[in-house]
Amino acid sequence: MHLIVFRNRKRAGMDAAAYATDAARMEELAAGQPGFLSVKSYTAADGEVVTLSEWESEGHARAWG
Repeated sequence: MHLIVFRNRKRAGMDAAAYATDAARMEELAAGQPGFLSVKSYTAADGEVVTLSEWESEGHARAWG
């Protein structure tokens, strides 16, 4: 198993609906890649978002990236 950690903090005034649409599409595309296992996101009280994507191997994760 190989995990990718993605951290971000959204800007004030950003288009949340557009971001959600793009994020859903990225998840859909990732799910179609060989070796993809799961993706989960967590939001902290201060607004920071951490997303974990899980892959069968480092090679699978690198092929996506």
